[in-house]
Amino acid sequence: MPKACPACAAENPDAAKFCNECGAKFAAGLTPPPVQVTRRVVRDESRRSAGERRVVSVLFADIKDYTALSEQLDPEQVEELVGGLFREFADVIARHGGYVDKFMGDSVLALFGAPRSLGDDTERAVACALEMQRRAQASN
Repeated sequence: MPKACPACAAENPDAAKFCNECGAKFAAGLTPPPVQVTRRVVRDESRRSAGERRVVSVLFADIKDYTALSEQLDPEQVEELVGGLFREFADVIARHGGYVDKFMGDSVLALFGAPRSLGDDTERAVACALEMQRRAQASN
């Protein structure tokens, strides 16, 4: 089944490590959403009026001391560690009703309140961040 690039939504072969369209690297151990899901999100977004304003809570998290860590470990160990942590983060974000916008290097960007607001988006984003912090500390 083809997978969609999280950066540009282009269709790519399932085994691709980089996007054939924009060159973005797929995060290790993470499977981007299927093309059908990405297209549905893009299609739903295109139905909105261009002038709509909404309050969105943005959660940005990166791995503390990643540079020092990456200098001490083998690349494979770093990839395994980051991939495992990102899988946990993606699960936590989804359980709190958030949407992973993108993974960038050692960082994740998640949205709460987009494409749909649940009314308590800020509270859910904060609860999510606290749980992510606990999970990261537990994995040390």
